[in-house]
Amino acid sequence: MIFSDKTLTLLVLIALGLGGLALLFSAMGSGRRPKEPNGPIQMDDVLRGVLEGQARQIQRLEQAIRSLNA
Repeated sequence: MIFSDKTLTLLVLIALGLGGLALLFSAMGSGRRPKEPNGPIQMDDVLRGVLEGQARQIQRLEQAIRSLNA
């Protein structure tokens, strides 16, 4: 496939324009990252309940494995 000089020039300009837009959006998006919290992470009550329930399940499984092993 052979393109004329004008077509190749147009394709190069379009590619450069799209690359420039990608760099611009990338630079704009990097400034919007949330900052790290200064204090300890706050868990809400639902998440805390789920994690505590999972910890209890793991403890029960460990006890069952120990009793089966004995």
